[in-house]
Amino acid sequence: MKYCYRIAFCAVALFYSMSALAECGRLQVNKGFDVVFRITNVQHQERVILTGQNGSKKILWSNVSGDVAVINDRWTVSGQHHDIWLHYEPGKGNRPGKIRYYFYRWDIYPNDWYLAMETSASIWGLSNNVYVSGQNTEILNCNGTIEPLPKPEPDHCELFPGPVQTWQGNSNNLVTIDSGAKITNTQSRMIGFSNQIVGNHYAPDHTPQAPLLGQCDGSHCVLGGKMAKKKTLNWNSSGVHSALIKSNVVITDYQSARSDTYFRAESGWTFGLSVEPSGHLILPAGEYWLDAADIRGQLTIQGQVTLHVRDKLSIGGAVNTSSPTDNLTVFAYNSGRACPLPANYPKGPPQVATNYAVNINVSGQFNGRIYSQGAVALSNATTLVGAVTACQLQLSNAAKVTGKSECFSPTPKEYLEITPTQAFGLTCERMPVTFSVRKEDGTLKSDYSGTLNASVTSSSPEKSCWAQSKAATQCFQSAISQPFSNGQLTLWLESKKVGDLSIEGSINDLSDTGGPYRFSPYGFRVNRGNPVSLVAGKPDPRVLVEVVADTGQGCETIQDYSRPAPGALKTLTFQALSYVRPTTRNHDVEIDNITLSVGQKKEHDLTFINGWAWLPVKYNDAGEISFELVDKTWQPKKCDSSILDCKNFERDWKGLAGKAVIHSRPYTFAMCDVRSAIGVTDFSGTASSGNAFARAGEQFSVTFKPVAWSSVLARRQADFSRDNKADIITTDPVWCREGQSTPNYYSVAGEITAPMVLSHNLATPAGGQQGLLQGSSTYLFSNTREAKHGLAVNNLSWSEVGSLWLQADADYLGMTVDQGVGSLGRFYPHHFALKSSQLVDAVPNKFTYMDRAFTASFKVEAQNRSGGATLNYSRLAAGFKESLDLVATDAIVTGSAKNELTPRLDKGTLISGWDKAALEVKSRQVGFKRDVTKTRPKTTTPDGPYAVAIGLIVDKGRTVNCNERGCTDFDAKDLEIRLIDGSTPEKAKALAGNIHARYGRLKLEDVNTQFDKPISVPLRAEYWDSETSSFVVNADDDVSSFDGRNYCKQIRWPTAAEDVVKSKSFTQGLGTLSRGESYGLEATPDRSDYFREQVRFWQRVTTDVPTKINDSDNEIKCFGLHSNQPWLTYNWRGKGDENPSAVVTFGVYRGNDRIIYRGEKGIKP
Repeated sequence: MKYCYRIAFCAVALFYSMSALAECGRLQVNKGFDVVFRITNVQHQERVILTGQNGSKKILWSNVSGDVAVINDRWTVSGQHHDIWLHYEPGKGNRPGKIRYYFYRWDIYPNDWYLAMETSASIWGLSNNVYVSGQNTEILNCNGTIEPLPKPEPDHCELFPGPVQTWQGNSNNLVTIDSGAKITNTQSRMIGFSNQIVGNHYAPDHTPQAPLLGQCDGSHCVLGGKMAKKKTLNWNSSGVHSALIKSNVVITDYQSARSDTYFRAESGWTFGLSVEPSGHLILPAGEYWLDAADIRGQLTIQGQVTLHVRDKLSIGGAVNTSSPTDNLTVFAYNSGRACPLPANYPKGPPQVATNYAVNINVSGQFNGRIYSQGAVALSNATTLVGAVTACQLQLSNAAKVTGKSECFSPTPKEYLEITPTQAFGLTCERMPVTFSVRKEDGTLKSDYSGTLNASVTSSSPEKSCWAQSKAATQCFQSAISQPFSNGQLTLWLESKKVGDLSIEGSINDLSDTGGPYRFSPYGFRVNRGNPVSLVAGKPDPRVLVEVVADTGQGCETIQDYSRPAPGALKTLTFQALSYVRPTTRNHDVEIDNITLSVGQKKEHDLTFINGWAWLPVKYNDAGEISFELVDKTWQPKKCDSSILDCKNFERDWKGLAGKAVIHSRPYTFAMCDVRSAIGVTDFSGTASSGNAFARAGEQFSVTFKPVAWSSVLARRQADFSRDNKADIITTDPVWCREGQSTPNYYSVAGEITAPMVLSHNLATPAGGQQGLLQGSSTYLFSNTREAKHGLAVNNLSWSEVGSLWLQADADYLGMTVDQGVGSLGRFYPHHFALKSSQLVDAVPNKFTYMDRAFTASFKVEAQNRSGGATLNYSRLAAGFKESLDLVATDAIVTGSAKNELTPRLDKGTLISGWDKAALEVKSRQVGFKRDVTKTRPKTTTPDGPYAVAIGLIVDKGRTVNCNERGCTDFDAKDLEIRLIDGSTPEKAKALAGNIHARYGRLKLEDVNTQFDKPISVPLRAEYWDSETSSFVVNADDDVSSFDGRNYCKQIRWPTAAEDVVKSKSFTQGLGTLSRGESYGLEATPDRSDYFREQVRFWQRVTTDVPTKINDSDNEIKCFGLHSNQPWLTYNWRGKGDENPSAVVTFGVYRGNDRIIYRGEKGIKP
């Protein structure tokens, strides 16, 4: 195979050949890497192993049962070819990385790599540099990050550049095309032959173009197209000597071969392998060698098959009609002989050498690619779909080559599908044929439009016609062109010719083929000629079987078929069970309680009344199957003369026959192995009860199994998920037991699509938001292993919280699969995000006094993994919602020293409830408390100042089991809190900014004045400075206020009661500080007569009344109100924090007049 990958840093091919054990090294975990490897014959013993420099190992990928790997493969199929790409992206920091698993099978997903799964991967423990080794992998390539890979090319494209060609340098090349023969899908009608031998060696009246009488894409063919590269075929080096030998094999019924088999002709036999008309041979993926082969029955290919034919290959039957053409490649060795000269060379008309290496004749159909060293011949109405490279090529009569290969005609993103692919019909009625344009994933492309061209491609097409409806009066002979819209169109095919028909449809650049469709004038008509629609496992006791005949006016029931009496038993033979789509065989079909297997013929009695009977049918699998009903004893009277070829049909009469076509769908989809990204398997939680399952937006996985109906699984339908569709809850473990699946529910490219469409609806909370279900909406079951054991969908996520109804639907073979649903929950927020925040000092941009409120604002949003808001969060039960709290640290402290200041916060009723996904606080007041050393009376100790950093945490005030309840925290916590020196820090989400907390006080200076003069009392705002262990002026304070009317007063002397009452002194003046100081407060004696006194005045900043130091002290009286500035108090007198005060003395030595008052000595200031 040829592959080319584009590498990010160098556009060169890096593939190199390696042995069964391949390795490459020094891949860096922290940078990411890619691993690409190939398995050509899957044995389920393959692994890819990572080895670190420290010797530790981890299985990165494995398909071995029982292995514990980062990726446990479920997609590879035994015997098949797979190319696998593992793409690893590292996580941030020490978080797990992400690994994507892609695989490529061009026969199933021909257009691109298929993303099988995506999962997290923790491989840090291996060391940064790792080595990768493969076990049982043929090629292993590793490198730094690779760009998305282009799809690989299929096998041997250098040998098949177009539909028909010879190889370069073949001087004996010759192609002849009869006038009725056709080649389609060429490049500009050019074919890869030159016919140079005609121009060089034949008479002048024979030209190279003369043998080309047929058409290439609707017009004359042109020589000189692209030729293939030459491949010399040598039988001895073909690998035949290591093959298992089977001699003179004749196939007469349904059988399966083993790969690496050599079918050898011995004892005078011509053919090493013969498939008789009744035979059906399955060739699993691999290589086969044949001395010679005669295929007149059916040869079915499973996977990629290569046939080596030493001598001759004769095909009169159907070869590989149900899988892609590139799945089958035939190498015809021509017994080792070189390309011969043409027949009758160089005389007469040029003719291909008649000793054909490959001869497709009668009505043979071959889908595949042929490379032949000898001549190849197609004759009569034979069809080759694929490509042929030959020494010489002869197309006779109505032979046709339809070019189809990924090598030169890649499958488009959309494709045309014809259904049914095969059918049995009557000449008295029309057969519906549906043309559908489908997307790459198999779903209908409903917006596709154009003009559809449909035609009959078999011989005598003029005896057939197309109608727009079953009863339309107009029928277009042989071909029809119809407007095509909405991605689908059904036409009705009619044939008055007895025998097989093949058809072709095309629209724009899309095309497909169908057939053979068999038409007969008599027969059993089952279910009015329509496929029988079954639910897998569920018996249908009333399938209508009629005996009909073409009277020339239409189909009529042969009522006297029931003779000798109505209700008479008729013995029918049931035979030719065929698995049409897909072709794998897992279950037999039950017909009226008898079991019919492939290759068997079973006789059974049915009761017919007036030409019809009920036929009970049961099939335990999905897909399209068919079987024949034959009454060998019944003889027709006479055909109507309008039925063409009827006399021959009567002469060869082998009994009354009909075909039953069964379309069987799964009952529903079971949901198994539901698992969150961290391994939680309990998904029963809701918005108000139960346990947590997964975080919003985080991937979870579900394995879906298509299951058959059974009495155990039969359920009453209801609309549990409330989406106006009947559904069935399928999450109970009973649905996931072995043996209940439909293993044939898988897709075959271009043949049948086995989809599953996932959707969701909100389960809880009521009235909440639907949210988005992430992950692909449409999935395809790609092989029988997925259908049997389940399709693991690993990339699902839901953007909301609460619980959801997960819904699995499908339309399959025109039937709707019962919707399977399951309620999954509880989902909870992935993280909290701080959307905005602000801290504002009490004096903005300057400082906050301890015990004075500052403002905090913030908005927290509960989010999913992608950062979207989880709007259902406020609707969860209270016990399932987180509470938030504030914490504080000293931002000045560095290193590992204790920095916690949370106990100093006065949070009050700061945090309210959730609204949808948000918890918002707007300019709410918060305080930073003083350090209280005594509560009665309240006494504080000065400290600080602090640069206070404040953060948010999830409240840990209650003990919860996060595994059961589900806990949410902030995404990136950037504030560290250390409770003690050297402790491991707790973390919080920091609010923007800091608070500059200062221990403040208002200080009044003691003053003296004359007995009759007022005096200014200086005020000064101070704060504690820990560096100097002293109070310093707070020059930033321009806001603290004073009001002289609000004061308390205590007469210190005189002490006599009769003197105390004489005092009239008070304070006055009001204002605010400037740069921390003011002289606006005045003490006045309020008198002119002589009276000396000493008074303590308190400036009332709180409601508190000062207390006497001694009981004998004069009483303290208070006046006015207060300024409500408790943060300016201080423990001035050892009585606890109180209002600031000063002692004012009225009546001191005046100095200027040299008067000394009696008793002045000893007056204390």
